[in-house]
Amino acid sequence: MLVVDDLPASRGLAAIWLSDGLRDGVEVAEAATLAEMRAAWQARRPDIVVLDQRLPDGEGLDGARELLAEDPDAAIILLTGMSDPALDQEAERAGVADFLVKHEIDGPMLARTVRYALRRREDRRRLRRSEERYRNLVKELPDTGVLVVDEQLRFVMVAGAALEQAGHDTEAMVGRDVEEVLAAGDRLDLLDDYKAALTGISRVRETTSPDGRTYRTAFRPLGAEAMAVTFDITEQLAQAAELQRAQALASTGSWHWDATTQEMTWSPELCRIYGLDPSQPLPPYAEYLVTHVVEADRARFVEVTRGAMRGGQDAELEMEIVRTDGTRRTLHSRVRPVKGTDGRTVRIEGISQDVTELRAAARARYAAEQRFEVAFDRAPNGMFLADRSGRFLRVNAALSELSGFTREELLEQGSLDVVHPDDAEAVREALEAMRDGDVRLDHRLAHRDGRAVWVAVSATLVRDEAGEPLYVLGQMQDVTERREYEERLRHLADHDPLTGLLNRRGFERALEAHVARTRRYGAAGALLVIDLDGFKYINDTLGHHAGDQLIVACAGALRERLRETDVLARLGGDEFAILLPVETAPEAAIVAQALVDVVRERATGFGGQQAGNVTASIGVAVVDAATAGGGELMVSADLAMYEAKEAGRDRFAVYRAGEDARQPRVRAQMTWLQRIDRALAEGRLLLHAQPIVDLRTRATVRHELLLRLVGDDGELILPTTFLPAAERFGTIVAIDRWVMGEAIAAMGRVVAAGGRLPLAVNVSARSAGDAELLALIERGLAAAGVDPADLVVELTETAAVSDIPRARDFVAALRGLGCGFALDDFGAGFGSFSYLKDLPFDVLKIDGEFVAHAGDNATDRLVIAAVTGIAHGLGKTTVAEFVEDGPLVDLLLEHGVDFGQGHHLGRPAPLDELLASLGVAGERSRADTLS
Repeated sequence: MLVVDDLPASRGLAAIWLSDGLRDGVEVAEAATLAEMRAAWQARRPDIVVLDQRLPDGEGLDGARELLAEDPDAAIILLTGMSDPALDQEAERAGVADFLVKHEIDGPMLARTVRYALRRREDRRRLRRSEERYRNLVKELPDTGVLVVDEQLRFVMVAGAALEQAGHDTEAMVGRDVEEVLAAGDRLDLLDDYKAALTGISRVRETTSPDGRTYRTAFRPLGAEAMAVTFDITEQLAQAAELQRAQALASTGSWHWDATTQEMTWSPELCRIYGLDPSQPLPPYAEYLVTHVVEADRARFVEVTRGAMRGGQDAELEMEIVRTDGTRRTLHSRVRPVKGTDGRTVRIEGISQDVTELRAAARARYAAEQRFEVAFDRAPNGMFLADRSGRFLRVNAALSELSGFTREELLEQGSLDVVHPDDAEAVREALEAMRDGDVRLDHRLAHRDGRAVWVAVSATLVRDEAGEPLYVLGQMQDVTERREYEERLRHLADHDPLTGLLNRRGFERALEAHVARTRRYGAAGALLVIDLDGFKYINDTLGHHAGDQLIVACAGALRERLRETDVLARLGGDEFAILLPVETAPEAAIVAQALVDVVRERATGFGGQQAGNVTASIGVAVVDAATAGGGELMVSADLAMYEAKEAGRDRFAVYRAGEDARQPRVRAQMTWLQRIDRALAEGRLLLHAQPIVDLRTRATVRHELLLRLVGDDGELILPTTFLPAAERFGTIVAIDRWVMGEAIAAMGRVVAAGGRLPLAVNVSARSAGDAELLALIERGLAAAGVDPADLVVELTETAAVSDIPRARDFVAALRGLGCGFALDDFGAGFGSFSYLKDLPFDVLKIDGEFVAHAGDNATDRLVIAAVTGIAHGLGKTTVAEFVEDGPLVDLLLEHGVDFGQGHHLGRPAPLDELLASLGVAGERSRADTLS
């Protein structure tokens, strides 16, 4: 101990009292001044300092402050000569342990005071260590901060990582006023929270810092002080939001029910499922049960929740709830009891998922499976499931009937076992190809009774959710009749329906193949083109039926005279062609003469004496290695045939290379070309119009323009006489332009008179794609003010299919202008079905060869039905040509034909007469005014 007093007696007395009162272990040191006190303090820091207030070099209280500044835990007892309350209070504030008046103390009292001071020093030290540990603990707590203020709203403690992370200097805050430290925006609210805590009121507040972090602060009373504990809840809120998003994605909410308070707590997503506002109080249990659980499920809900509470077992429940908007949802809940330390259930908690859509999907899936089962087993077509190797897994009754085998027999076999041997490889390849997509193919089944059954198979590979193949699902449809029908159609595509001979399409293919072999191997051969002389007279006088009989008779005669290796074809009308594969020119001449003779003999007396003039004119062209192609050979034989006609008919002529050999035919052709040119120049071309009639209403819907040439003696020459020469030498293009110009001009005059004149105009193969003709149509329609839809351009089937790309472009250009397009003489070769997809037509005109005798010929009716079915299937219309009587109209209506054209419905008449009937002057306009 250190006794500091300027009076030796006082120091000695104090030392004696202290030694006696404290007994063993007490060492007393003395100092007379503050300076000596400081030296003794530095030399050996005493546990107790008994300090007199009045010293020679200063006041004892100042010395006490010095020592306390150096050691806040120092135990100092201040002595004074008289009682001084003000000094007493000041000493207490300075941290002095006790204040004694000298004349009022004795030895025991001084000893008790010293012992008290030592205990107080030890208490302060323990408190300081405790505070230090608390500070360190708070400082190490993540995302936490603690602030303590005294009654004067000064910070007495500031610590925690949350405050440091927020940028606060915790040590510098101690001792400062709260109002001074707080930011301006938060000052009033937080200051009020601290004041409330000092009065015993607890509060909680959330704030967001400038850097976007969120803090939750709890203000609590702490004796005469107030404590604020703040937590950084940014990550906690983010996790809660993530949980809420996850629950929303899964349509799942969480909840718990406190067994003591009977209170329920729901997650926001569960509130959303029920249609409740999460910010509003939840309904009491009884109200919830009545309001939100359907009556049929209430007992079960109570049973499960009570069972979980009492039995302590997990449980599951599916029930129907009623949302606040009245709609119903299905919830699947999992319930789990939570037990306290005493083993009793303190609450139950769980998750509830909205499974309304899942259950609806399950019901729909079940219904779909049931529909599949019914559709599969009762389907009229054969249905099957098979593995990737083709082995049947399941078949229906229709497939059993289709194959002739029982279901059990089919399941024992593989699908390849019932496939016709000739088609097995194709089916095996189709199974291999299924990995790339669906498969569709036709093949034959080997029926149990030995016959072949054609089936159309559609199969798809069914995969699981991972994309792995499961099995093959397919169906088989009996298409035997269709295949037989297609075989007949294929035959018709290359054969003339009247004679059964090859048609032009089939013959040209055979001729091109032979020419190619000749160029490659040097083979011989000859081409004969035959035209019947006098056939038109028979046809016109005795009718088409007689003409058909004559054609059939001549075809039979030619077939009888030829060998099986010779190729005979009917090119159309009364024109035939023959390919002699091995003959040389002399041998071909012998055959040609024999054919001239056989036609003359067979036709003599046909149909009466009028038929005696029917003979044959034959042109012969020899095939050799220099032949460029079948087309050139046909032209050569055709020229030779016309030379035979010019030489008197009933004979043959052989085409020979060289200009002189061509002169007779060339002169004949040039004669027609000159007449055509003169007719164009002198206006001797004339247009007739024939009505196209709606077969149901008999109303005229359009007129087709037909061309005539006025001869020198005024007779009207039909186009079949002069157009072949125009087509062969290109003059047809000028004719087409003239006709188109006249047609549009006539339509324009009717429009100007307030009427409307829909027309159909034929163009030749050479004009299909003629840019000038297209430009003429576009300019003419615009100038005349004609609706382009009123103009339908007709192109014959043979012309269209001769150059599909060119025809397609031409039709596309026409339709781009707004005009219609009709495919004329459709079915003449029956080879154009496959081309329909390439030509965007509006109208199919059925060739008159099929219409004229449809009443007597089943094949003709079959063709008409097929053409009409295709046209209607594509949303198009049909026109039948050569409608010559009333019964034929009824037959066409029965087969669905839309429109007709023929003498029975309306004969061709001059266009001027039609214009006059529409109130338009008959004076013809010149086409060149449109170009």
